[in-house]
Amino acid sequence: VSKVQESWVDCFGSTSSVFTLGHGTCNSLEMLDSRELVLIIPGNPGCSSMLQDFMSGLYNSLGKPDLSIWALSYVGHESQCPSLLPMDRTYILDEQIQHKLALMEKCIPRTAKITLIGYSIGCKIIMEMFKRNTTHTIHEIFFLFPAIENMNRTMNGQIVYPVVNIFKPLALLVVFIVSLIPSGILHFIIRQIFRRSSANFISASAKLVNPNHVDNVMVLARDELNTVLELDVDTIKKMAGKLHLYYAEKDGWAPLSFRENLLREVPELGTDNARIDTNGIPHTFVVKDGRRMGKIIAEWIKEGEKMVTEL
Repeated sequence: VSKVQESWVDCFGSTSSVFTLGHGTCNSLEMLDSRELVLIIPGNPGCSSMLQDFMSGLYNSLGKPDLSIWALSYVGHESQCPSLLPMDRTYILDEQIQHKLALMEKCIPRTAKITLIGYSIGCKIIMEMFKRNTTHTIHEIFFLFPAIENMNRTMNGQIVYPVVNIFKPLALLVVFIVSLIPSGILHFIIRQIFRRSSANFISASAKLVNPNHVDNVMVLARDELNTVLELDVDTIKKMAGKLHLYYAEKDGWAPLSFRENLLREVPELGTDNARIDTNGIPHTFVVKDGRRMGKIIAEWIKEGEKMVTEL
């Protein structure tokens, strides 16, 4: 069983965290030539460290030794040496999109066979990557709990809006105070809050406790609420045939009414490509259901490969 590795790549004027399984970022333009690569874009917080269990579940269930799986962190959400005070640069949604395209261009050969997996707002980033990409071949796309329209009208959007607009200074002050807690004690506190979570998630959560990381999370959330409005039907239509979506039964960011709207606007997607979870997995699957979610998507990928083989 391969282990998830973390690499730091100089890109977009900063150092970017990339978590990898299989071939890593070293000599990747050669090593991934004509190979299969699953590329994951996280939600917000854009911490790939929170996706390690999902990556392992996906990799082990697919059982392909030559497969590589990468998760691209958001610039500013994970950093090696963040300042103690919120003084580092922040990035809006369009800059995060540019960052992912720059990472793709720098690290992934144009011959790679890419499957994209987006989670929450990561799905919107993938839509924009798909629109702007002129170099790489994208074979399949999976959207998990997609936050791709009218985020300010959702239940969670209405809760988060005042937090990121009015109470941001107070929130950053609280994070600054918490960040002063010694690491061992902080890990213990987080373990008490997330009792059923893995050590990977606990460690990733502890790394997020920095005013600069949280500042970036909040700046991005505010920009999402202001800019992710009407569904981009044209792009979804162009993705049809490659696109598969996974919804929760109850989701404060991606309610089933959005799924109904999507299928009404793009009926060629087909209901089987817009599945509703029956396993009780929530939008926040990274907290304790990462491996289970990885297995579910692996089975869906294998299902598609079997259909192609039979054809």
